[in-house]
Amino acid sequence: MNKEELDQRDWIAAEREHLMKFAEKEDEGRERRKGGDTWQQHLALLTLVVSGGLVATMAACTALREHLFVWTVFSPKFLFAGAWGTFFHWGVTLGWGSLLWVAGKL
Repeated sequence: MNKEELDQRDWIAAEREHLMKFAEKEDEGRERRKGGDTWQQHLALLTLVVSGGLVATMAACTALREHLFVWTVFSPKFLFAGAWGTFFHWGVTLGWGSLLWVAGKL
């Protein structure tokens, strides 16, 4: 059999069409990932992780608020976590990370 006879078979044509659809979808995905949308999703995920840690610390302080140990250990931890979450996340993650992202695009 030669190449022309093989190309005329139905299952080969169907498979070729199927693979071309996947190739088009992959090209669309690459175009989408090139935009700023990826960075925004990354920042949203980082913000979610930082806020999750802060919420867990707040829940622990709230649940144990009547225990004396909370005021000596968890209260400073809560204040430190809040300050770290605010300054590190906004300054380093969002600020410095955004500068590096833009510099990488140049």
